[in-house]
Amino acid sequence: MKYKILMVVVFTLFTVIPFSAYGAKIKYFKGRVWNNNTYRWKYIKPTSARKARRLKVYYAVQYGDNNRIKKVTYPIPSWANRRGRGKSVEYYNSLQKVKLRENYLGKKKLGYYKFTYDSKGKPNREDYYIERSYRDKDGNKKTQKRIKFTFRYYYKGKHLSKIACYTGKLEKYQPVGIWLYFNPKGQIIKKEKYVLDRDEGKGKLQITKRLGYYANGQIKTLQSFVDKKAFGNWLFYNSQGKLIRKDEFVDGLLLRRYKYFYHSSGDLDKAKLYEYDQLVEVHHYNSKGRVFKADLYRNKKLSETILYDSKGRIKERKSHGS
Repeated sequence: MKYKILMVVVFTLFTVIPFSAYGAKIKYFKGRVWNNNTYRWKYIKPTSARKARRLKVYYAVQYGDNNRIKKVTYPIPSWANRRGRGKSVEYYNSLQKVKLRENYLGKKKLGYYKFTYDSKGKPNREDYYIERSYRDKDGNKKTQKRIKFTFRYYYKGKHLSKIACYTGKLEKYQPVGIWLYFNPKGQIIKKEKYVLDRDEGKGKLQITKRLGYYANGQIKTLQSFVDKKAFGNWLFYNSQGKLIRKDEFVDGLLLRRYKYFYHSSGDLDKAKLYEYDQLVEVHHYNSKGRVFKADLYRNKKLSETILYDSKGRIKERKSHGS
């Protein structure tokens, strides 16, 4: 009889108390976390809270008034995090939209990110933290957390217009990292990369990429700048997505320009190469996309023609003029 009473007490401690601690409004879900934003839920009957905790595969959903979701907690397994097991907690507002998401490593918020949302459920800020160790005057080791990066989200009406990245290394937030700008269709129209200038103590714009689009959504132009000067390859496309021009820049100076021409069928017909705005070469392509003839120009005049066989080997050279 004593043993039966003891078993009942133990059973109560490990089952009834854990459920009552949450107001008996907990549901457990079995699933797997794919990343911080996407995960799958599968409902299982909450017969044992202790078993669910031991297996680390449960999702706890806490409900408030009117059976509305108040908080959702789900684990981050050790295989997805090098520093050990953790968990992610989402808090919901009265409209059943996520208002705050926090990550934990153990019981600490170090090395985590905090995601805040507006009343409509749109993200407006994302903070990444790092952990710094130091010793005080007495030689005791202490840790301190500080913001490393902050992402801010800006909207124009219903559409995302900009994602800005700041660093928390300085007293005032300074731009650092990638900044993205969007058009009303949600397409990226500009990318900016800022680096921290330690001499001036502020973020400095280093790389800019601009994208243009056709009405059908195809990319029209892709331009790059370094320190506000044209740099790298500038690409231009037609409305069917075919590359029609490529410009090569170095420090704002145009070195080469390629122009591509196509048949009505969409196959490449020929390509022209310009150096310092002067025509240098013209390559002619067959139906298989291989060069069968190349015309070389010197001082704006045709100087040589090179013919190729089906395997791309030179079979004949023809000189023109002196």
